[in-house]
Amino acid sequence: ENLPKVSDILNLLMVLTIRESKDIGPAILGKVWMVLASCPSMIDLIIKCLLDRTSSGSGTSQLGEKSMDAAEDILVSIASVNPSFITGKIINLFLKLLTNNY
Repeated sequence: ENLPKVSDILNLLMVLTIRESKDIGPAILGKVWMVLASCPSMIDLIIKCLLDRTSSGSGTSQLGEKSMDAAEDILVSIASVNPSFITGKIINLFLKLLTNNY
């Protein structure tokens, strides 16, 4: 029941991270995302929200876009807390994606 509320908060934090990437972006990455990443139960939801935010409905690449750059920064920040755990989660997601599509 709280999952949609948590997702909304994570999305708002992503918007804040994107909007403030130049000014207070590093502080947001360190004080928000690294703290959230220290809670293993949040990792799946964070990654899902990142993927949802950076997915393009038009099929065009978002590489180089401000939102993608911020998502990359968030991913690096959360991975710095527990690299092997985050790497395993991402590899697992890609393997599922490959299995579902091929």
